[in-house]
Amino acid sequence: GGALAGGWTRNALWKTARAVPSLDLRFADNKSLGDAVGGGSLVTFTRTSSGTYVGSDGLLKTATTNEARFDHNPTTGESLGLLVEEARTNLLLQSEDLATTWTPGTGNVITANTWTAPDGTLTGDQFTVGTASTAPSQSVTVAASSSYTLSFYLNTLLTSSAFLRLRFTTSAGSTSAFFNVSTLAFGTLNGITNPTVQRVGANIYKLSVTHTYDAVSAGSRSVAIGSVTTDNGGTADTGKIVAIWGMQYELGAFPTSYIPTTTATVTRAADVASITGSNF
Repeated sequence: GGALAGGWTRNALWKTARAVPSLDLRFADNKSLGDAVGGGSLVTFTRTSSGTYVGSDGLLKTATTNEARFDHNPTTGESLGLLVEEARTNLLLQSEDLATTWTPGTGNVITANTWTAPDGTLTGDQFTVGTASTAPSQSVTVAASSSYTLSFYLNTLLTSSAFLRLRFTTSAGSTSAFFNVSTLAFGTLNGITNPTVQRVGANIYKLSVTHTYDAVSAGSRSVAIGSVTTDNGGTADTGKIVAIWGMQYELGAFPTSYIPTTTATVTRAADVASITGSNF
């Protein structure tokens, strides 16, 4: 009871605090930019491009230009609040189609659209490993002394290969990271940092690694996703299958939300959220 009862008892958080705040933004609870005190939206939000996020059903969704993204845990559905990211560019073309811009590698057989991707579409690809150690790859232009992060989605149910080898060419040769498909863990990292593994669905995981180029490695470099028989090995896992989707290579030391591409690189603009002027 008391003089404040009408204001704070109607709201569980305010009741606990025994006070009504001047501003109460609940991005996770309400999935909106609205103020729980006044009821209106005091936040100005812009993003001059579309952007992806995880919906409450665990699937990747696309928000249109200037639409705020309210992200979710892909496996539990938990609301994570407002997604705010810096601008990033996916340098890999045909991020969902290995059968086009990608160089397949000796003996590798690409089969497109064989499984349901994290966005709910039948666009997941797979390749059968050939007899050589070359892998599906693509050339990108990189800057010297800069960190880049590769990320992609792996379907472990369809993947029969023992180890993945993620390889990046440099002026001195190459660097690589090895992923054990059975244990779902990264093994040997040769010049690679920040390995991450995130479960995003039934038998689907998002993998990422970061590679930093030296001062003389600027220019055209190759990014490859292949298969080998052993950790830190070079022998192709012939006849085995690798199922991947959503390949992304971006300038930065950590992965960001997926940016789909087709025939050209795509930039996701920065999310800008602010309270200014009389609203502030």
